[in-house]
Parts: sequence; structure tokens; C-alpha cells
Amino acid sequence: MSDIICAWIDLSNRKSINPIFDEYLTIQPSWCSEPPIIEEKIFCEDLNSGVAYFTNTSRGTPHITHLFGSLDVRRVSGYGPHTYHNKQISISDHDQIDRADLLFVHADDMVFLTQDDLEILAKTSCPVLVDASFEAFTFTYYYPVLKILNDLFDIGKNFTFIVGGDLSHESNNIPKAFSEYTGVNIDVFNYFRINEVLVASSQSQTNDHKTSYPNVNNAITEEQIIENFNAEKTKDFLCLNNRPRFHRMALIDDLRENNLLENNYVSRRWQYPAKSHIVQPVIHELWFEHNHSPRMINELAIYNTTPSKLLDNLKKYPEQMIIPELLEEVEVKIKDNTPNLLNDRSFSNEIYKNSIYSLAVETYYESSFIDSYPEVLIKDIKPLPWRAFLTEKVYKPIQYGHMFIPFGMPCTSKILSEQGFENFHEEFNCDDQYDLDADDNIRYNTFLEIIKNFDKSRVNNNTLDKIIHNYRTFYNKEHIMNHIFKFLKTYL
Repeated sequence: MSDIICAWIDLSNRKSINPIFDEYLTIQPSWCSEPPIIEEKIFCEDLNSGVAYFTNTSRGTPHITHLFGSLDVRRVSGYGPHTYHNKQISISDHDQIDRADLLFVHADDMVFLTQDDLEILAKTSCPVLVDASFEAFTFTYYYPVLKILNDLFDIGKNFTFIVGGDLSHESNNIPKAFSEYTGVNIDVFNYFRINEVLVASSQSQTNDHKTSYPNVNNAITEEQIIENFNAEKTKDFLCLNNRPRFHRMALIDDLRENNLLENNYVSRRWQYPAKSHIVQPVIHELWFEHNHSPRMINELAIYNTTPSKLLDNLKKYPEQMIIPELLEEVEVKIKDNTPNLLNDRSFSNEIYKNSIYSLAVETYYESSFIDSYPEVLIKDIKPLPWRAFLTEKVYKPIQYGHMFIPFGMPCTSKILSEQGFENFHEEFNCDDQYDLDADDNIRYNTFLEIIKNFDKSRVNNNTLDKIIHNYRTFYNKEHIMNHIFKFLKTYL
């Protein structure tokens, strides 16, 4: 087993953005698209205004290197071909940079690098990985920054931009277009696959158990999963919805229309009138017809609905939907000091014990959400889907020993299979093609029909075997390390 030094540079104390961005925009404005996209995130008025990721709250440790520290805490490091040493270094420490095998920079810190910093990083012998693995939206935020830095400092020779997700198709037209435009290569890494394991793993076990047992165990045990599976059910499914999104609103409307709310666990963390700190932008776009963007119209069409129908139902059913069995103890009081917004991310074994399966509805279910490009980048290329973005939404039922049916981007089930997880197509009486269709409306309608026609008699002991297999695979230490190494081996 060899040691790998994964160094990272913390620039979270920097306040001043490199003036080359102001200069470049003034002298060479033609780099941007028409209409401009990046300006609303970086080059609009004050460069720090309205851009959450340019604040200290979300800058600092790159997400991938954060995982390396967690691996030691969970005693997972020894189960892979390498031991990863997570090391924070100063940009001015040339010796430490030279000794690193991999060098990570948080993607949000790129605009804070000085000319001297960039000259150092452009010349270093180790690969520099620009980490944006936590977020799905990346291109419209970062591609102009990378292009500018490559034009001025030729960083593309050893920089790679890392975005969140999993490769879903072999087509490379978008990565190729991205690299040709920015001069910087692009790669994908599923941050949530590892983070959800490490966050959910129990710290209450003894050190001997952690060292000897090949799995990182969750607070819920296999024995509890078996007991839950065999328990008498009061609900069919569990569907958690925290922050409002148009597609979540539409899904709940469809569940209501098909009489699927009463006999199921469904949460909804928005209400009417809206709470300004969380849903006002959503309600604002619904309320004012002139604010109905093409993006919104297209999104709602996927879900067979319209802005007016969504707003009418919001007024008709204005209350939040709370699941009492979650036993939530945390009241979130933010901005407007609301007393009734609760934290529905609490864990309660009761909701898994009392229900048969989970609706694992991902935040992003359509390619253009995470892969939207200006004409200047793709030119005459027709964008083809090439990645999917899987998050805790789809991993939560796996880690808590629940059967589930996912709805996300095309190939979500395929990616889970490639990661070693079992899907439940037999139980839901569907084939493994149900989520491969590129037509989002067809895929959603198929998903809805699966829920409407669910027959619990198809659940049997083979279902339990798959649930246990998924649980073991999810927490298996060797699988965790192999997932990391599969990504990093390109750069080692």
C-alpha cells in the first residue's frame, strides 16, 4: 500500500477578487455569450454581491479532500490500495507543493488567485484538481473563469475541472466542447456517494468493532432492517420534500389527484402565503405572469401542469405538510423568524418501519438543468446527456434499509447498478428501461404510473435480500475506497 499526499490550498481568508477579471471584461468583452450568462453570478455590479459561494461560509476546504479526513475518522483508509494523506498547505510553500501527489483548489477560490499564485500552479509538476464536485450547476458559473485563466496563464496543461455527478453516456461531445473552449479538461466525481456513507455512519461503535468489521455501520442495524421489513405496514411509501421546487409542487399535486397522500408519508416544507426566506422567489414567478420564464414553462410541461394550475392548488392547499412520526425537535428560525418551519431531515425509524418503500425524487431530473451552455461554448454542437447527478435523495433509502423507486436524470437506475446496488424493478413491475428514456415527460409519466399501480404482493423475501445487499454495499469500506481510487487513478 502506497501513501498519496492530497494537498489543498485554503484561500477562504481572501476578500479581493483578482482584478484581471474586471480588466478582461472591459478590454475583451466578446468572450461572453449573448445574452450574457456569467455576469449575473460574477460580473454583475459588485463582484461579491448576491454570490453565496464567494463568502467564507462555503469556501475553504475542497469537498473531495474533506472526504479524506473523514476516512481516517471512520477507520476506512486501510481498505484501499492507497493511504490518502489530507494536507492543507500554503500557496507560498513551494516545497510542500512539489511534494504533493495531487493538489486541490476549491472552484470558488479560483477568482481569488493572484498572478503569482497562478504562475506557481501552472508550473507545478503535480495535477491540480479544481473541485466543484458538490454542486450540479457548474458551467455557467465557472467556464469563463477557467477560460480567462487559461488564456492568460496556460493553466490547462495540468488543471482539471471536477464537476459533480456520474458518467451516464459514452458521448463526449460536451466535455470536448468544454475543453476546446476553456482549454481545461473536465471530469466527474460522485461526492455524495461517499459523503452520505461517512455522514451517516455511527460513531457509537467501539474502536475494535470499527477496525475488524469490513463495513462502516449506520445507526440502524441489519437486525432492525429485518424487523422493519417484517413489521405490519400502515403506509405504502415515504416521500420527503424539504425546499420547494416546481417539480416537487407538481408531484404532490399529482399524488393528491390520485388519492396517494392520505395513506402515505409525504412532507412539504412550503406554504401560502410564502415564507420570504425560502420560497418567495418560487411564488413570485408563479404569481406574476410576466415572470413565467421559458425554463419554468418547459419544466412544468414535463409534469403535465401549468403555472396557473400550480398556483391555484397552492392557494387551495396552503399549509405545510408535517410527518408527526419524524419527531422533529429542531425549529429553524431564519430571517423572518418563522416558528413553524421544521427540519425534516431528522431520522426516525418509525417512518421506515411503517412504510414499504421510498420515492427517491432527485433535485435534478433533466439534463439542461446541470448542462446548460451558451452558444459561444457549444456553437453548432447538439448537447447530449453525458452525466447524472445523484445525491442523498437516492442514497437515503439505501442507507436506512428501504426499498425505493428513483426518479432523476436518465440512467439513474443504471448508475446505481454500476455502483453495485440492486434495483427493485420486479417489485414495481417495470423493466430496467423505465428511466432511460431521454424524453423527460415520458419518464415522469412512467414513474407516476409505477406508483399508482404498485402491488405490495410483489414484495417478498427476495426483496429483503436486495435491501440487505444494498445496505452492505453502501457501507462496505472496500467499496468506498474503490470508488475514490477509480476516480483518482487517472491523476496518480
